[in-house]
Amino acid sequence: MINAFFNDVTGSYIPSFFMLEIEQEFKEDIAWNELPIAAQATFIHEYIHYLQGLTTFTDYNEFYVNMKIIQANLHHLGTKVETEIVCPVRFSLEGSKYALLNDEVEFLSGYRGDTELKRIHHINSVKCELSQNGLYPHNINEINIYHDDKPTPYVLGFYAIAESMAYLCENRFFPASIRKNEFPYNACELVCESVYPELLDCVAKNYTISFLCEVALSNKNSGWLFYTLLHDMKKANFIPSSEGDLLSFVNKKHFNYAKAIKDLDDIYNDGIVEVIDMFCPPDLEPTMFVNKRLKKLFTEGRKFARSSVAPITTLFFDKDIMKAVAKLSAIMKVFDVPSIIDVNNTLFGGVENLTITLGQFALLKIFSESSGTDCALYEFCKSSQKEHTICKTEPWNQVNERGLCPFAFYWYRSNLSGKSIKKRI
Repeated sequence: MINAFFNDVTGSYIPSFFMLEIEQEFKEDIAWNELPIAAQATFIHEYIHYLQGLTTFTDYNEFYVNMKIIQANLHHLGTKVETEIVCPVRFSLEGSKYALLNDEVEFLSGYRGDTELKRIHHINSVKCELSQNGLYPHNINEINIYHDDKPTPYVLGFYAIAESMAYLCENRFFPASIRKNEFPYNACELVCESVYPELLDCVAKNYTISFLCEVALSNKNSGWLFYTLLHDMKKANFIPSSEGDLLSFVNKKHFNYAKAIKDLDDIYNDGIVEVIDMFCPPDLEPTMFVNKRLKKLFTEGRKFARSSVAPITTLFFDKDIMKAVAKLSAIMKVFDVPSIIDVNNTLFGGVENLTITLGQFALLKIFSESSGTDCALYEFCKSSQKEHTICKTEPWNQVNERGLCPFAFYWYRSNLSGKSIKKRI
């Protein structure tokens, strides 16, 4: 998720892999509020995504599906007789054993919605329409934002909702960081402007929209839930006067807080624990600590999620801004910060150093992208003087080196020595 386009300092948070990239030079032990103001705003924006990753269903589901994609690819390579495997693998053609994963991947893509960064002029209409994408196992309700008199809409999914929420929370701390008519950052505000413009006259409009965003991220189809809750408010001519007022309204038909918490617990216990143990075995010395740390992060994340219906929004929109900053500092002591790669491609440990998870990120990139076989960690390793020429073209051959990098660690652990990848043309 990228905080860029019109900002002075760009950054991105990589969901599922606890990695934050920022175009700012870091130093050991520097506090976020010691950075230049533009870098502070970008850091806070990306840190909100980090908190979303530990507290919202959409991020839990994306983490689980991404890990299953990596697992399926590693298994596919390991079971093939051929030493050279063509990627991306078309799992839809690989038989029934991959059918469920293929469906989950397609649904995830649909629920994510559009991710393009663009500035628009105006909204024509916002409609809830059945998807026309034949790739999905069955049609889903898409929230289509028609704009600038163009026939192709911008699809509001969990990506744009997470970005809209992060921007609103960031703006609470850094009100000078103003965006206007930008997708995805203003997507939810623009939907409100079209569907329920009266809400934008509300004193607590930013809090209300952020609250609806955070609630919507409890549902796989976040775009549909956000749009539906907004429509419900429009029909009832409802303008919230307090947090309790807002909660009592949304917690009726389309959203159930108790169920949202149960869904979070269920996907953690029934899926995430399994993939953490798979990729970070609890009985293997290099990953033993990482296993415990990841489980603790998700456990603390679910605890934070139970503290409020919209805990991140509640934190950032405390009426006393100094209390909000103090609460954020307390939260950072619980969750630490993710791994940070700065403008010099220098890695700062964060989260007590979960660098092994960067190997998972590199695997997902090389398995999923339609071209190129270079390792996604190439620039980082290059700046760390660990780079080898083979990392640019044949990173799997790192298993032959004396020390295993994060990518080679998983390649070796999966018994893929001697196997290679060829990109589909």
